[in-house]
Amino acid sequence: MVIDVDGIHPAVEKKGEVTLSKGTHSIEIQYFEGGGQIFLKLQAGGPSFGKRTEIKPESVSVPDQTPMVPIGWEEFTVNSQLAQNGRMMFSAMRCVSCHKVDQLKPIRPAPPLSELNLDSSSGCLGAGVRRAVPQYHLSDVQRSALKAALRNQRQLAQPRSPEKRIKHAMASLNCYACHKRNDLGGPDDKRAELFKTNIPVDLGEEGKIPPHLNGVGSKLKKSALQAILYDGDLHTRYFMSTRMPQFGRANTAALIEDFVKVDLKSDDTKAPEFSEESMAAGRQLVGQTGLFCINCHIVNGGKGPGIPGVDLVTAHARLNPGWFMRLLENPVAINPGTRMPAFWPEGKSMLPNIAGGDTKKQLAAIWNYLSLGDSMPLPLGIQPVGGVGMELIPSQEPIIHRTFMEGVGPRAILTGFPERVHAAFDANIVRLAKVWRGRFFDGSGVASGRSDKFFSALGKDVIDMPTGPAFAILASQSDPWPTPEKTDRNIGGRFKGYSLDEKGRPTFRYVLEGNTVEEKITPVLRPGGTILRREFKITGPGKNLYLLAGTGKDIDHTSTTDWVIDGDVEIQIDGKHAGQGIVREGDDGKQLLIPVQIKNGSASFSITLLW
Repeated sequence: MVIDVDGIHPAVEKKGEVTLSKGTHSIEIQYFEGGGQIFLKLQAGGPSFGKRTEIKPESVSVPDQTPMVPIGWEEFTVNSQLAQNGRMMFSAMRCVSCHKVDQLKPIRPAPPLSELNLDSSSGCLGAGVRRAVPQYHLSDVQRSALKAALRNQRQLAQPRSPEKRIKHAMASLNCYACHKRNDLGGPDDKRAELFKTNIPVDLGEEGKIPPHLNGVGSKLKKSALQAILYDGDLHTRYFMSTRMPQFGRANTAALIEDFVKVDLKSDDTKAPEFSEESMAAGRQLVGQTGLFCINCHIVNGGKGPGIPGVDLVTAHARLNPGWFMRLLENPVAINPGTRMPAFWPEGKSMLPNIAGGDTKKQLAAIWNYLSLGDSMPLPLGIQPVGGVGMELIPSQEPIIHRTFMEGVGPRAILTGFPERVHAAFDANIVRLAKVWRGRFFDGSGVASGRSDKFFSALGKDVIDMPTGPAFAILASQSDPWPTPEKTDRNIGGRFKGYSLDEKGRPTFRYVLEGNTVEEKITPVLRPGGTILRREFKITGPGKNLYLLAGTGKDIDHTSTTDWVIDGDVEIQIDGKHAGQGIVREGDDGKQLLIPVQIKNGSASFSITLLW
């Protein structure tokens, strides 16, 4: 034993020493995970290794091992006589009625349903099933139900309604074993013990029993139903131990269509009008100075003081807004027995100081707040959880952090916004270098002084901006864009610092050949996720001044001011001082250039990034 890190604990680091002779040595690592913070890394250092470093896969090999084989194993060979007999039995026993093989047909085809002798005691519906007839081990109740259905031939000939198709699909896939719909199905007492929570907290029946499917086509967006049934995604009840099996697109596509056809109401998909003011009211309502939803819900991964229930960040992606607001207004009417309280008794608000005390406006405000998804700023009372090093978490106001950053350089100026969308500015090349959503940045890379720790963004949806400078002077639009070398500085102008507005948002200032550029980075709230706007103010001669707005393998335009890069990033250009975009070939693929049109010594325009 060289290192022992046994037990359940947060991620820790331990080291040990061993003297090794020259040559190859075997290493065995035994590990388990039982409490979160999943982390496993092995490093080694020494006289022959040099500085301690992680052992890479290419440095190790697995010895050749002969696989185990059963005792008495021998090569299988086909007996042609047995194969022929099996082929005949496959037809005689009507296996081929369900399992198609070549051109085989059953020797004795099953009679049509209309010609069945329902009173036969030896058929598949009888109490004593004879040989060569399928044995389904039916109960008396099942046998009686089948006979009753078969006696009504006229009804069998009619196409099923969408609701009946739902019942048929849920029965055939055995959904009723776990889910209830319209008082049918759900786990019985014998199966109840299979449903447990995997965290030591009392979440009631809602925390362990699969949800009912009453009105599920009204509750869930069609895209959410597809993600759940097709892909097994959107497991929002992380605390449930039991997981739903996957039945495949072919078996569930029609079921989804019928759920939507039967359940969806006319106002389910109608979202309230979005505004930043409404979003702010919703943020207050969710927090501890409002309705205190955080007592039972996680918000964007952050935990409140109470039960860690479903994360509200998933609401917009899963739920229809109309259904959601009906749930808030009267939870028990939709989920009988729920622990969720009624905050608007008799339709009246208990908080007159938020959104004017108007119930409808408050319901809309909560939806508008949740509609930001991963970009939701945390409400008051949620404690942000740092997962790595010295994680910087912008909560109430932006964080400006000057650091080294991977893909940006040693003069990176990072701006983290509470709206959970962030930007990195490269003061060496003078350009906006990266934008991303979610978590911000680990500040430990240069915590103890200058070092070689270049960290990446902690979040997701990372967009890399053009590697060259933001602005350049070109004699003609066909001139090559400046290409920076690793040690270049000020290729896009001389950086003059930044200022902050009343909300702590930065405006970067730089000068290029007599042109002073002020670039302000602003988050723009919208349902589905916050986006970024770059606002430019330019003073100077402006002759032959161009902005490199984007690069990619493919650049297309949907209008004279809207462009799409590689099908992922949309660029919207607004302002009379921005000329018609120019798409051309460059060293890094296609380039989108915007000519700056100076009028009376100044220009102003904006570019909005949507992704």
